[in-house]
Amino acid sequence: MKIKNIIFDLGGVIIDHSLDRTLDKMSLTYERREQLKTLIKTDRMWDDLDSYKYVHFSDALQDLLRRHEEDREDILEFFSKGFLDDYRIFEKGLSLFYRFKKEGYHVYLLTNFSLDGYQKITDKFDFFSDADGILVSYKVKLI
Repeated sequence: MKIKNIIFDLGGVIIDHSLDRTLDKMSLTYERREQLKTLIKTDRMWDDLDSYKYVHFSDALQDLLRRHEEDREDILEFFSKGFLDDYRIFEKGLSLFYRFKKEGYHVYLLTNFSLDGYQKITDKFDFFSDADGILVSYKVKLI
């Protein structure tokens, strides 16, 4: 059987989105930094956004703030430091994407993203139009 199609996940493969870069912009003790990182990384807000429970990030953020009232100031500072705009490319992943395209494979993208997040990355990067197809969680309402 010959392989004809290759599927790339975006997060951690083609796109780098690091909490640490944003946390580096804040003046936090190591302990507080790790607490905030865990809170933001593990909160159900991301699953709710990706599965399209929320149409817009601002609505999800309001629920996050309600759930973590005691962390309100740090959460707001974190998101004010540009986390939602700090997407970068993993050059190795993107070069593999184009290498497989050049070799004649059908190349697809798979990702968990909210509507707002997906619009940000498709506005920022131009490789999406080179994919043979894209499956985005918010569109299918599945993670």
